[in-house]
Amino acid sequence: MDGKGRFVRCHLQHGATELCVVIGDDSAGAGTLLWRAAGAETWSERNLAPLEFQLLRALCLRAHQEAGSPTSIRGCVSTKQLVSELPFQSRYANQENVRQLVLRVRGVLAEVGAAGLLAVAPGRGYYLSCQVNVLPIS
Repeated sequence: MDGKGRFVRCHLQHGATELCVVIGDDSAGAGTLLWRAAGAETWSERNLAPLEFQLLRALCLRAHQEAGSPTSIRGCVSTKQLVSELPFQSRYANQENVRQLVLRVRGVLAEVGAAGLLAVAPGRGYYLSCQVNVLPIS
């Protein structure tokens, strides 16, 4: 993000489900997850709590930054980095807080048909198990 209020659309396809996350410069706010069956015209919406949205935001941005990486585990974000960068309510947040957040987000993703999208690489961190395309919103 460029710090000027610009928004981008992160588009993901996991199996037969397309997802879209619209992100901006706000690194503490809530947001909405859009999803639909691949090829469908109409999107459905799911509002996300601030932490849930910010986790997806961080993973989408990292996946996009590392899109050219030859590894299948591109876009990993370490638990330590998530603890320090996500807007947890507690100043003493730790890996257990991240683990609970990941479980909640995995539940949301399963509800919309994208179970397995949020993956873990032991010792490296969490990542999205599909390509993330970032497109500007005009």
